[in-house]
Amino acid sequence: MYIIIETEHGLTVQRQPDAMTAAQVAAEHGGILVDDTAYQSYEDASEALFVFEQELYEQAESEERF
Repeated sequence: MYIIIETEHGLTVQRQPDAMTAAQVAAEHGGILVDDTAYQSYEDASEALFVFEQELYEQAESEERF
């Protein structure tokens, strides 16, 4: 399983070992959990990350933060 987290370096995809919760993985990497969904593959998580980043960009653009 793969999850999306945010660290000081930005959003990223991390593998979630069976023995760990998503919150534990995020904490281990010094980040926070961005999405409660656990993705079956790295590709699925990467696609979701791309969509999430696009939504953030569009929101910032609509709020004229650029």
